[in-house]
Amino acid sequence: MSRRSAWGLGMLLACAVVGCQPPPPPPPPALPTGYTITGTISLTSDCNRPTSPMPVTIKMNLSDARGSNKLPVLANVHLIGIPPAPLRGTYTITVSWSGSFPVAAGWTDFSIVGPNGDPACKPIGCPVAGRTCSNIAPWRRMVAAVAPPGKTAEDFSIMCACGS
Repeated sequence: MSRRSAWGLGMLLACAVVGCQPPPPPPPPALPTGYTITGTISLTSDCNRPTSPMPVTIKMNLSDARGSNKLPVLANVHLIGIPPAPLRGTYTITVSWSGSFPVAAGWTDFSIVGPNGDPACKPIGCPVAGRTCSNIAPWRRMVAAVAPPGKTAEDFSIMCACGS
């Protein structure tokens, strides 16, 4: 056996005896983060008095800052009240945001719909024939920033009014 072969065999045996270290394993995936949004939905009406309880669905997305990752979520809410007070209901939505996404930045694309998916005021009648009941209240903002540690509060007002 040549010196070169003996040296190679010796290194192979040394590596086997001492133990060659395999490369370190990849880091574990980032754990999901929980985000919660809560609030009150209030509905006042100049149309006919809506029935209580009035079921509505609030829909929105949790999104990263660029809007490239959006997670749609919804909650069913029963609005209740005794005339002449507005109908009110509370909602809470909790989302598990994937750790592989960029950090969640805001709640976007809000909508509140009635039981058939129509705008919340649509099923409410008007006392004057030929008029339609619709929401005339602009929401303060369409994006609610995610508040640390992942809990956000956002209230919504719906103002139903009869129009042509």
